[in-house]
Amino acid sequence: MASGIFHAASSFARAFEIGISGKEAKVYLALVKGGSMNAPQIAALCGMHRPNVYDVLKRLGQRNLVSRANLNGKTLYRASSIEALRDFWEEKLKIINQITKELESHK
Repeated sequence: MASGIFHAASSFARAFEIGISGKEAKVYLALVKGGSMNAPQIAALCGMHRPNVYDVLKRLGQRNLVSRANLNGKTLYRASSIEALRDFWEEKLKIINQITKELESHK
C-alpha cells in the first residue's frame, strides 16, 4: 500500500508544484486514504521520521489542510475536506492574478 501512496504523492506534488512539497503531499494523501491517524502511524506509512512528520503536519495545519483532535490523550490528525484544498488553491490563484495585474501595469 505504501508504494501506491508514494506514487500518488509524486503525482500530487507534480500537479501542485506551487506551495506544497513532496513530503506534504505524502502526508496529506496518507490522511486522505487512511483517515484519522497519529503521527507515528503517519510516519510509518510515509516512511518518514516522526519529527519531520510533525513539521509537515504543522505546515499543513497552517494552511487549513489538516486538522487535529485529542482523543483519549492521543493527538489524531485528519485531512481537511477537499473544499479546504480548493480554497487553498483559489487563494494562491488570487495572489497570482494580483501579481500578474501589477506586472502588466508596469509595461
